[in-house]
Amino acid sequence: MKKLNLLFICCFLIIISLPLIFMDHETTVSEKENRVLAVLPKLLLKERDGKIEIENIRDIPQSFDNYINDRFGFRNSIISLVNNFNKTSKIIDGHVVKGKDNWLFYSRPDDGNNIGDFFKVNLFTDAEIEQFIENIRKRLEWCNKNNIKFIFLIAPNKHNVYPEYYPFVRPKGITRTGQVMAHLPIDLKDTIIYPLDYITKNKTHDIPLYFETDTHWNMGGAYCAFQILSNHFKQLFPDINFQEIQFITDIGFDSSGDIVKMLNLENYGKRTIPNIRPVAGWDSYYEYIKNEGKNGIITNNNDQLLPKAIIFRDSFFSALEPFVSTQFSSVEYNGRWFNEADKNYILENKPDIIIWEVVERSISGIPYSIWN
Repeated sequence: MKKLNLLFICCFLIIISLPLIFMDHETTVSEKENRVLAVLPKLLLKERDGKIEIENIRDIPQSFDNYINDRFGFRNSIISLVNNFNKTSKIIDGHVVKGKDNWLFYSRPDDGNNIGDFFKVNLFTDAEIEQFIENIRKRLEWCNKNNIKFIFLIAPNKHNVYPEYYPFVRPKGITRTGQVMAHLPIDLKDTIIYPLDYITKNKTHDIPLYFETDTHWNMGGAYCAFQILSNHFKQLFPDINFQEIQFITDIGFDSSGDIVKMLNLENYGKRTIPNIRPVAGWDSYYEYIKNEGKNGIITNNNDQLLPKAIIFRDSFFSALEPFVSTQFSSVEYNGRWFNEADKNYILENKPDIIIWEVVERSISGIPYSIWN
């Protein structure tokens, strides 16, 4: 009996040690969760009054805990197993809301806090609204000074377009973006574009404009945004003859999506995939000079009389990129925010227009994106 107990204890100790033995020390970015993994904390030493002190001693326990949580062995498999058991919950894994009809909504608290936006509790202060507007205005003024047009595009959160699929009742009131738009001065009304009303007006339930199991809009939602943008292009460049393009649409389906991958599930629900393309094909309008996804895309149009654009974007612009590339002689897409460090690069490349797109959940950082 003692030998059996000893064997049981040894097996138990081995099993609980396996996640530490097989820790992942190499991966830097989780593609499934679309985030940077925690790194092993380092002691920051500083000399004070002739003594060496650990400057970040208070942060070490939490940093080390984050490192273990992100990298313990078999993490993805364990999370997948837990999430399969939790499919009936309204909130899965702390950062996904399971909606009606198997819709999934991204709600990670430390990445935009979408659930706070749904309940309209993560509002801007008056000072933040003022600074938001000021930071956009300063970019516009700098662009105007250098004879460059400027558009700031806010890609609407999925739950703001389809709140009816959320499992909770939404309260009345204003959202964080609504605060900004309500305080928008006249000189910025044609600069800041938030196409929520137009997308909502054109949404359907047979062919949704956002993926059911993904954070992003699909090509249908992107096309709605493109229609708004193309009207602005015509206003900004009245002497340019922009081509009118006839599009056709095919519909496909799968059971994937970035939220499904975040949950480490093989498949979940149904994702509707509209494939919108010109009748004559995309290559009738432009070609790719460079195509590295988020790391950078450059397109070159067959019509070199069109304006030249530089675009700063996040992953939401991926579905917009084919449409927008038809409108400019060349476009360079950069997967980063439009900041002061880009001034020289912009002046060297001399674009006619800059478009800066940010998904709605990320606009909390705009008041702090200072431009002097």
